Amino acid sequence: YLKAVGFLQGKAPLLYQFLSDRPKDSVIASLTEEGDFIPSLAHRSVLVSEEYSIPYHQGYYRQIRERTEDLINAQYSQDLEEVREFIRRYRVNLWLLDRRAFETTYLAKNNWIKQFDKEAKKAIDTLKSDREPILKQMQSQCQIFQEKNLVLLDTSCLLNKSGSSD
Repeated sequence: YLKAVGFLQGKAPLLYQFLSDRPKDSVIASLTEEGDFIPSLAHRSVLVSEEYSIPYHQGYYRQIRERTEDLINAQYSQDLEEVREFIRRYRVNLWLLDRRAFETTYLAKNNWIKQFDKEAKKAIDTLKSDREPILKQMQSQCQIFQEKNLVLLDTSCLLNKSGSSD
């Protein structure tokens, strides 16, 4: 953290390098804090991020809010087809996860996600249930990169898997 000027620094330089080698039109879905740094440090697009979700214009924020709600629902969905529909709708190529994302404390402590009360509660309920979210189930199969607590998934893997991975 650079206190003198109030800037945060990204903590995943290998991730930014990996992403900068991906096609320029790549779209990354992520609820992680690192998502804030991807546009400036990897020069790739994120679907949404907390830093870019400042509601300075009603029309802009409405679209960002909808994308974020859809992302929360998809990331914690137990339905592979719902995840696929999200990927197709937003043309997401890559999905960046925090390994802790599937712990209820991660959601409970995340101030950005907590702003989306209905979706956050639904995600916590999912995590407390017997079935794991699809992304957690398929994380190791679709992983193309990892650094520290971050895991990057290739969404084409999710689109090409048949049925549930139970």
